[in-house]
Amino acid sequence: MSVPPMTIHTITPVLQTLQAHYGSEVQEIIGQPVRSRAENMAAIERLDEAIGRVGRQLAQQLDFVYPSALEDAVLKSWRRFLVAEPAAKK
Repeated sequence: MSVPPMTIHTITPVLQTLQAHYGSEVQEIIGQPVRSRAENMAAIERLDEAIGRVGRQLAQQLDFVYPSALEDAVLKSWRRFLVAEPAAKK
């Protein structure tokens, strides 16, 4: 089974649902400028925060244990990358 391509027609209902629950933050996160490596890094960090927040909310609503240890491991790896990657500091 193949996944249909994302188009404005398929993504619009998804965005409307997200905006109904999370307000204008959705557009702010999706529309972040990524013209430089520094902006790209900032966008990734903001997305990480939003995804973690939504994940914890879903875990609470759907009554499952949020994988905090996995999230911590990913974020630690990201921080190690930022420290080790000279171009990431610009």
